Amino acid sequence: MTDKMKQLLHQTIGTHFQGLFLLGGFLVGVFFTSLISLDNNQFQEILVGFIPELGGIILTVFGIDRVCRWRESQQLKKQLIEQLGSRVNSIAINAAEGL
Repeated sequence: MTDKMKQLLHQTIGTHFQGLFLLGGFLVGVFFTSLISLDNNQFQEILVGFIPELGGIILTVFGIDRVCRWRESQQLKKQLIEQLGSRVNSIAINAAEGL
């Protein structure tokens, strides 16, 4: 994915999901505001349940990201291999250099 495509993707996500980002920010604010008002024992009980969940979420996100990057590189390799058979020399040379 080129830098221009990445930039366009980020702009598209930012404009289409702006309401979702606002809702997420609001919910995070409500969550942390309610945590501040709890006493120490209740706060510790919430953290005992929250930290493993957060760890699972982080591992899941990184795992999905890793799979997406691997799939993207496989697609690029497949495209370059197909371009190696091109009758246009410059396309075949660029594909060979890309591999």
